[in-house]
Amino acid sequence: MAEKTGFEIINTKEWTKKLAKFSKFTDQGIKDRLTQRAVDIEAMVRETAPVRSGFLKNNYFVDDSEINNFSIAVFTETEYAPFVEFGTSDNPETGYVGQEAQPHLQPAVEHHRNGLYAAIQKTVEESWKK
Repeated sequence: MAEKTGFEIINTKEWTKKLAKFSKFTDQGIKDRLTQRAVDIEAMVRETAPVRSGFLKNNYFVDDSEINNFSIAVFTETEYAPFVEFGTSDNPETGYVGQEAQPHLQPAVEHHRNGLYAAIQKTVEESWKK
């Protein structure tokens, strides 16, 4: 007869409490870390955005209205922002010479990406110890 393999969970009430506590601390910790990184990204964008009038750099914002879904945005409603970020192409028919890309949002996101992952990992580890 084959030997059975498995495990037994003892004191499930205590584990259930610990997991609920872990979830609460982890959720809030991740939300806090996301918010902080978004603020850091916004600050970096404001430092690195090209300036002609200052309107673009002064019109980036953090939107945390979806933070409960672990989503946060750094955005601008400035209509010409994508043209500045990605540039424009030449139009030989009209003689228009395109604008070079002046990336400022994407580099800020990339700069903070690994730090965000590390911060989330640290949050999970800290939450488990509580």
